[in-house]
This record gives sequence, structure tokens and C-alpha cells, in this order.
Amino acid sequence: MGESQNNNGLFMVIGNWDWQPQKLKEQFGQLLYKDLKLEVGKENDLLIRIGIRLNKTLPEVMNILKKLKP
Repeated sequence: MGESQNNNGLFMVIGNWDWQPQKLKEQFGQLLYKDLKLEVGKENDLLIRIGIRLNKTLPEVMNILKKLKP
């Protein structure tokens, strides 16, 4: 999975989001699939949901996502 920021500085997921939810659920059992639902254009909502569930900041969540390996 790639990550990027658009011109507004918002986080964007680039690439395939098929395997990441499963990896996140394995690593963080408290995450629910509804927390991991990705909607186009609402990537920051995804980060916020994950952050709330894990009690992490947005930069911490982005770091977690960047470290995921298939």
C-alpha cells in the first residue's frame, strides 16, 4: 500500500486496500471491520476511526499503516 498527501495535506491511500484490514485486525484485535472500511475521498475518516479505536494520534496511525507488510 502506498500513502500520499494530496494538495490539501490530507492523507490518501494509494493502491490496493484488500489485505491491510486483515493485517490490522491481526495486529489490533480491537479493530472492527467497520472501522477499516475505506471510502474513496474519505481516507482521513478511516484514519480518525482507527485512531479513536486504538487511542492513537493521526501521525501514529499513519506510521502503523506505513509499516504494514503483505
